[in-house]
Amino acid sequence: VGITKSFPKKIWDLALNVNLTTLGESRIQETIEKEKTFRKRDKIELHFIGHLQSNKVRR
Repeated sequence: VGITKSFPKKIWDLALNVNLTTLGESRIQETIEKEKTFRKRDKIELHFIGHLQSNKVRR
């Protein structure tokens, strides 16, 4: 699992270029933006790290 939390979208690009498709994130807002950018490129398996606030579960 490549932990990409707090890093810019470019890190996902670098990870996917070396076939690292299992990524760990902790911020839902950032993850949604990154996922939108890369959803058609590769199959990405996401893992959330830490606690998810109840007001953000609906996203």
